[in-house]
Amino acid sequence: VVVVVCVVGVVCANGIKQENAYVYLQITKPREIAYVYTVLPAGDFYSEFRTVFSNIYLVPSYPVDGCSPLLNGADINGQVAFIQRGGCSFIEKVYHAQLAGAEAAIVYDDIVREEWIHMIGEGMDYAVQIPSMFMMGIDGANIIDGLETSGEGVAEITVPLNRTVLPFSMRPWTSF
Repeated sequence: VVVVVCVVGVVCANGIKQENAYVYLQITKPREIAYVYTVLPAGDFYSEFRTVFSNIYLVPSYPVDGCSPLLNGADINGQVAFIQRGGCSFIEKVYHAQLAGAEAAIVYDDIVREEWIHMIGEGMDYAVQIPSMFMMGIDGANIIDGLETSGEGVAEITVPLNRTVLPFSMRPWTSF
């Protein structure tokens, strides 16, 4: 796997400045949702990946909106928090994940749609130091459904990864 060490608006490892860089993650388990997904790094409070997280768990947050300290911090600690959009700012959600010990955070849209939203800090002063990304609502909803259907509750993922070196894996619920 080739690592994407790129974030929006910074110079990447290859010396090229990326203005609209996406990051890719792969779910390997459970099988029902084992696809490659596109996520959009946070805007003005993004912290870049310093390593590839391989075979780490994507853990839904509780509360789901992440607007208060996470009650499942023991499950989130050392993993990637999966948080639903809505109720408070993006940076506040990511900050709560960081306080729970998350290595990174993914916020998925609370509306089931194929639309990108740019996560910004809205001028709030939280010291976020973990990578954070946005995922479209249609993908987030299907991941949550897949976790419930499989009974596993968490997904095994690798993030970030370079999508160009992998076989194409279209998620069946997307229109593109």
